[in-house]
Amino acid sequence: MAASSRARPWFADWTGWRIAVWISMPVCWFVQAASYRHVATPDGINYLDMAGAFTKGNWGALVNGYWSPLYPFLLSIWLRLTNPSPYREVESVLFLNCLLLMLTLLLFEYFLRCLQEFAESAPRGSAEEKSVPFGLLKAIGYTLFFWMSLYLLPPNTMTPDVLVWALVLATGACLLRIQSGKNSWAAFAALGVSVGAGYLAKAFMLPAAFFVFGLSGIYLGRRRQNLPKLLLAAVIVSLMAAPLILSLSKQKGRFTFGDTGRINYAEFVNGVVYFSHWQGGPPGAGTPLHPTRKLLDAPPVYEYAFPVGGTYPVGYDVSYWYDGVRPHFELRGQLSALRKCLDSYFEIFVELGAVVAGFLALLYWMQHFRLFLRNFLALGFLWGPCVAALFLYALVHVEWRFLPGFLLLIAMSLFLSLRLPQGNGQLEYVRAVVVGAVVTLSIQIAWGVGHGGARLATASAYPEWAIAEALHRGGVAPGERIAFIGSMWNQPFWAHLAGVTFVAEIPAEGTDAFLFASPEIKAHVFHLFKQAGAKAVVTRSLPPEALSNGWRPLGDTGYHVFLLDGQ
Repeated sequence: MAASSRARPWFADWTGWRIAVWISMPVCWFVQAASYRHVATPDGINYLDMAGAFTKGNWGALVNGYWSPLYPFLLSIWLRLTNPSPYREVESVLFLNCLLLMLTLLLFEYFLRCLQEFAESAPRGSAEEKSVPFGLLKAIGYTLFFWMSLYLLPPNTMTPDVLVWALVLATGACLLRIQSGKNSWAAFAALGVSVGAGYLAKAFMLPAAFFVFGLSGIYLGRRRQNLPKLLLAAVIVSLMAAPLILSLSKQKGRFTFGDTGRINYAEFVNGVVYFSHWQGGPPGAGTPLHPTRKLLDAPPVYEYAFPVGGTYPVGYDVSYWYDGVRPHFELRGQLSALRKCLDSYFEIFVELGAVVAGFLALLYWMQHFRLFLRNFLALGFLWGPCVAALFLYALVHVEWRFLPGFLLLIAMSLFLSLRLPQGNGQLEYVRAVVVGAVVTLSIQIAWGVGHGGARLATASAYPEWAIAEALHRGGVAPGERIAFIGSMWNQPFWAHLAGVTFVAEIPAEGTDAFLFASPEIKAHVFHLFKQAGAKAVVTRSLPPEALSNGWRPLGDTGYHVFLLDGQ
């Protein structure tokens, strides 16, 4: 019977704990997603625009120097299968995100199985050494996963980071299998596929791959036999990455695997204007080859009707407008970026205080730090690339959604490296510490889920949809172009729902200049908007006394529209 039980596949082992996990987590994710069913970030709208263009036959839409192709590719397939109305489109995407989180959970369970096999196959220094019971490690792992899926990367995040999380776990599982002795050609091929897919999900994963392969080569046993297999994995990554790299390099006229990193470095370290109308500067940062076109200084009027598509072309392909930027090392800017990123890491450290305190308590009780260090270094092939990833992010910019896969692998490596001291009562002590950490995190999880439930119960309005409908009633049809006056943050959502495209704008810092401008200047601004191809001008930034002579309210949304016909 024991042999039969061991032969069961890992995914068929439905213990009570696993059943509870697979009921509670998806239910909470769907509640969280439903509570944000009427919310989409600008990043999410850009991915939806890419998916929509690809679905219509524009295959080149996935070749974008700023946004990676895998997530919009999956979105295009999903939206073709579900065919939601514009009203339900965000709901459909968030449902897909929940399914991707379920896939990530499945891969985490596979990772745990590979971690257990590695722990059982690893040589021990003495027969008396005892690891923390793996059931308790699972409890910590599942709870951390649940917490991260609500606080670091919730299902309403319309970005490819959930794919990165899944692929980091898949890569970790492959590394563990290889280091456990199951180093077949297939295992190395699977490693190559995981790393290659990671690059297609996010360009950052390509430089991170060098650390994966570098540390794998260092930790490999029987190198004469295994290095050719590692080379196979590297070849698979190269073959998966080459089409995108070649397409991007041809598009830009220079070698590039993606411009997100260089643009972010210029913005967060060199002080280049962030995600807006970069016209050049500061000194040393380069000159834009084709910036958005500034048509007027006072008030500032920018036009971007061509050649980039999308609801908001400035955000749809940031790499086009920032082509010519020159990121460079600058000590003061680098220290400032590093400080901000370390602040973000510290915030997560504080949020996970119960787990950190539990780990430190067990480490102190262990009383053999050298033994822990030896065990932890033996897992360097697993946590080393993750630490390298955190370091690379810290040099430029980090957001919590970037981190769950890396943090989870580091945490599991730390707890697996602990060894119990000899004597009675050690298991009870470890169980008490782990249960305390799990309960504390569970309270945070319950709090977050409660907030999601309350938001779901109270939020019924869909303001962006109301704006889109009012715009249609106001005379602007889907497919037409508009200009905007005011802050562009989150404006692409209602414009995407309305099916319209921005082609010109007066940014937020120019609204006062427009407000106090002479009638002749205002008429000139409207003429410039019309020349850019705009059918109408939309705003919500101007006071009521300024909204006369042709401005019409878009229902009770707070927005107003001015039709440019006849101007």
